[in-house]
Amino acid sequence: MKQLSLSTILTLLTAIAFCQPTPAPKGRIFRMPAGTAKNRLANQWKYHFEVMSDTTDKRKVLPIATITFRRTQPVPASDTAKAWYPAMRFEIYTENDSAYCRNFSDSIYLSSSCMAPNIGGDRVRIGHFIFVNPDACVPCAGQNGTDYCRGSILYFFKRIYKQQSKDLYKLLEQLPIDAD
Repeated sequence: MKQLSLSTILTLLTAIAFCQPTPAPKGRIFRMPAGTAKNRLANQWKYHFEVMSDTTDKRKVLPIATITFRRTQPVPASDTAKAWYPAMRFEIYTENDSAYCRNFSDSIYLSSSCMAPNIGGDRVRIGHFIFVNPDACVPCAGQNGTDYCRGSILYFFKRIYKQQSKDLYKLLEQLPIDAD
């Protein structure tokens, strides 16, 4: 084993002691907005759930339902010129469709012409279900670049106990926000 010189060791220790954390990439990463009180989130958001019944869709794999999260209180006026209510939609698939969901999500993300954090194609697996955002662009970022959707929605998803139940309704009952 090679011996390290004292200067090399000091350089490594200095780099470790003073290194700055690497910022997480924006876009597909869910983050809680800084300074958001979690107990206020339930009052600021609602969701709309709809079982899919449209048979005119020509895709090979169809979602079983959709869920749309929307903010009920406007984003603070300091970040926007007028009242603005961010929203984000997910299509819900069964775990049997996981390969399709991965390809579908990746194709949306790669083909989006939007800038982060407005890029769509988000994918979240909860229990036996996969939630995929089918929109190429999502209206979640304010003028200052803050993503007003993903942090809150991930917080809601994390409140769901990932039980082995295959009942979607039981999973949705665990959301800490009300349906509209």
